[in-house]
Amino acid sequence: MVEGPADGSSIRGSSVVVHGKTTPGSLISINGQGATVDTEGRFQANLTLAFGPNEIRVAAISPEGALTTSVVRVTADIPRPFFLVVSEPEDQTVVNTRNIRVIGRTIREAQVRVKGVAIPVDDQGSFATTITLDTGTNIVEVLSTSPEGQTLRTVVAVIFRP
Repeated sequence: MVEGPADGSSIRGSSVVVHGKTTPGSLISINGQGATVDTEGRFQANLTLAFGPNEIRVAAISPEGALTTSVVRVTADIPRPFFLVVSEPEDQTVVNTRNIRVIGRTIREAQVRVKGVAIPVDDQGSFATTITLDTGTNIVEVLSTSPEGQTLRTVVAVIFRP
């Protein structure tokens, strides 16, 4: 009867399309709300979910009066904010030290690269490394990649004057 979502699945966000197939002419109820059934018996409805575990109850009453029910359990995941902040050095900083610290924060599961080199991220999402500057203007690129593959990029210019 219910073709989607799959029982036990995780849903990103706060809504899901519940869909399936039943006997043409049946009456469908999804969590107490009616859904339209087409001439082939297909039905669908957009359902708002609460964040966390949800139970979706689908009931069908055939034209002959037979009741069929299905229960699908899904979990609505709260979309995580993804961010990248570089707190040191500030953009356009002029320094007289060849080695400087690059310090920042992102989500704890992210992969961070500073000037192409992988940097570990701690349980709070903080990262820090030391880089060596060339004389003059240095472009420091910081990349953060989320587990879902999103990438954020920050570029900071640092001027080294010995």
